[in-house]
Parts: sequence; structure tokens; C-alpha cells
Amino acid sequence: MKTPTIRFILGIGLLSLMSCSVFQKKQINPHVNNTPGTFAINETLLCDQSETSNFNWLEYLYWTGRIYGDSSQIYLDCLPNVELWSEIECLTQYTDYYLRHPAYMNYPVVGITKEQALNFSKWRSDMVFHYILIRDGILDYDTEQTVDHHFSIENYFTGKYPAPNDTIGEIIYIDFKPDLTMPYPVYRLPTFDERQLILAYVDSTESVYRTKKRKKAEEWDEYSRGYQTDIEPCYKDSVTKVKEKPMVHVNFGLPDKHYRFKLVYNTRGNVAEWADEDNITYGGGWRDSLEQVLENDTIRCLKENVWTGFRNVVTWEKWKP
Repeated sequence: MKTPTIRFILGIGLLSLMSCSVFQKKQINPHVNNTPGTFAINETLLCDQSETSNFNWLEYLYWTGRIYGDSSQIYLDCLPNVELWSEIECLTQYTDYYLRHPAYMNYPVVGITKEQALNFSKWRSDMVFHYILIRDGILDYDTEQTVDHHFSIENYFTGKYPAPNDTIGEIIYIDFKPDLTMPYPVYRLPTFDERQLILAYVDSTESVYRTKKRKKAEEWDEYSRGYQTDIEPCYKDSVTKVKEKPMVHVNFGLPDKHYRFKLVYNTRGNVAEWADEDNITYGGGWRDSLEQVLENDTIRCLKENVWTGFRNVVTWEKWKP
């Protein structure tokens, strides 16, 4: 029997916990426990609690490099444009370490195009569904995936992915008929209407804590950094020498006990978030003014930069041949 590498096992485990944190006590969406790191906006729509992080993106790069090779064009097309950091004089050092340094693992990934975000979302859908099938005993671990033979939702439901089976002491592949009625997660970028639902949820949740759970709200305020906007990272004044970090940890690095005080992080400020609509981002980034962010949630964006990332929304669907 071939033993899976430790790195692969860790990869599967970490994918299952992607951006993981505490779920709502009253779960109005029956799939919420199968969509890690999300919360239910309504009966059908789920949303990430935080922005997609460098750690999430490095998992994506590792898988892509493993399947296609780290010199392939597919892998190279997945790389963020880290050279954009060099355009900001005092942040040029981020070019070398922002994406991969352990200190920034839980910071939002930036320097990516909308197309890259869409490709990641599709890959994430595949990986989470793959994890669910393994967890539920429908599939075994498969350490021998290749360019011509790897798991995807489409390959699974169309019978192009024979099931791995290692009950005889080595991995063999057997044909089987997938359950076409089984729902699967679709991670994607939010539409304008979905963004309004998210903001309404966030604002109403904060209002409840301010009015009915004041003590908890005050405790939360000790950790909250407000909107991460109006940041000029380079020295403006040689005397005062004020310099601020452009971004913060995607969940503020709070102790676990504080997660229940707020169910979503950085929907405004920190980094802008790619929208489903072309050339549009939501929420503003650290270089935008707070006034602009609060006045207009949508901001036009034509290309990748170091203040734009993304978060996913999720719906569950059934395969339609």
C-alpha cells in the first residue's frame, strides 16, 4: 500500500479548515457545516467570514504546482503580481516576503486579477467537495493525481474521475456511478445584490450588539481597529515619521472567545474585494479614504493592485448534465 505523503495529508486537512472559525448558533442554512469559514446570510446564500488569505493562496499554488508542475504556464498564471509592491517606495520589501513569509500567512492575498480570483474560486469548490466525499467515505485519498487524472466537480459527475480504492493494499481505480442528486458547493464572487445582503447583515448584527449586548460590544471595541482606510504607508513628515501598516490580519488575530462578537471581518476597508461585475470592487481598500468608502461601496478597478483582494460567497447546487 502506498502511504500518502505527510504534506498531502496536511494539505487536505488544511483545506477542510480554510478560513475556519465559529459558526452561528442558529444555522438557517443546512449546508453551513460543509462550507468551512462561512456564515449564512439567508436560506441559500453563504459568505466568507474573512478575506482570502496568503495561506489559502499558497495551498492553491502548492496543488497547482503538484499537478501541473511549477514551471507550467498554468502555475505561472496563478502567481500574484508581487512586483506591484515595488511601486510604493517604502514597501518594496514586501515584494520578497509578503506572500510567503509566515508572519503574513493570515493577511489577505493581493496583486491578483479578477480572473485569478475566479479560477481560485472554482478550484476551492473542487477541493471542498473532494474533502467532503473523502470525509463521508465516498472516495479514498488519491495521492497519484496528474494532469490527465485529477479530481474536479465536473470530472466526478461526468464519470471522468474513476474512484481510487486501496482496500487490496495498493491504489487502483474503479468505475462507479456518482450520485447525481448530491449537492455540491459553488464558491464564487458576490453579485451587487448579494453584496447588499451582506452589508445589511453586517450592519444589523453590529446594531444588535451595540444596543442589546453593550458590555460585549465594549469588549469587542478593545480589539477592533475600525476601518482600515486612509493609510499612507510611507513617511509624509520627516519629523513625526508616522508610518502605518497597510493591512491587518484577516480576522484581527483575536482570541477565539471574541469571534462570537462579530461574524464577519473587514467588509469595508483593509482590502477592496473583487465583484462579480466587471471592473468593480467592493468596500474600498487601505489606500481609499473612509469618506469614499462610506459614500460609495463600489469602486471602479481596471487591474490588479496591492490593496485589492476578494472573499467568496457560496451556494449549493445540484449537477445539471
